[in-house]
Amino acid sequence: MQNTRGTRWLRIKKLYISDLDGTLLNQDALISPKSKLLLNAAIENGAAFTIATARSIAMTQPLIGGLDLHWPIILMNGVFLYDPISRRYIRALTLAPSTVRCLGELFERNQIPYFLYTLQDETLVLYHHPMKSWQEQHFWERRQGKPEKRFEQTDAVPYMDDSLQTVYFAVVGKKALINQAAALLGNIWGIRFAYYSDVYEPDMWYLEIFHPDADKANAAKEFARRYRFEYICAFGDNYNDLALFECADESCAVANAVEPLKAIASHVIGANTDDGVARWLHTRFCKDRLYAK
Repeated sequence: MQNTRGTRWLRIKKLYISDLDGTLLNQDALISPKSKLLLNAAIENGAAFTIATARSIAMTQPLIGGLDLHWPIILMNGVFLYDPISRRYIRALTLAPSTVRCLGELFERNQIPYFLYTLQDETLVLYHHPMKSWQEQHFWERRQGKPEKRFEQTDAVPYMDDSLQTVYFAVVGKKALINQAAALLGNIWGIRFAYYSDVYEPDMWYLEIFHPDADKANAAKEFARRYRFEYICAFGDNYNDLALFECADESCAVANAVEPLKAIASHVIGANTDDGVARWLHTRFCKDRLYAK
């Protein structure tokens, strides 16, 4: 009797999605040359590989150079699907104008500094007041001067302009400021938000506000629907990967992942500092194991 189940398994269209920071990126916040070599070999042998990150394209593009990515990527925790080949946004989840006005008025009234992200002609334009804290300045310094992103300093942030495609609010500062801002959001309709400390600057905190449907899991499901993938395998390391793991058919937590993620993962693989994602994919897709040694 023929094993049709095994044949069917081989024919299923599978998507492999990896987080960046703490997962694919090493201790230097880079994709190592070894990882790029292994990943490109896996892609050449049929791996439909992409990434899902909280970063914008301006902060992602320098990292993925040299990777043979053929599929769109998920950016800003699911706000965007972006095609790195054509350099165009395929999908953008924008905030409702009434929600943007409500948030802008709230922050202005409470004198909370913020960055307003808008999408204009394939470029992210960030409006902000004159910066006062070193955290805001550091945020700006790490992101300014990139072709995919532009900062506009102004005394009047245009949150009342309904013609703008607003996708994101960000508050950057000390933990006390972030807690104050987050406490004001409880009654705001049409948003979800997340706040956390910077991986590399412990005294620098972020509050990010975006569309209620924007997360990695929803973006992965939309990706699979749009491109007719039947199976999702996810790679991650942190709490913001939990929903992605729960919606995936298979999941791989790197060895340095938080324990709750490891607890629900299908596999625990090598650490981000040991090319764990790339080694795992290379082993699955490449008969010649030479490069993995």
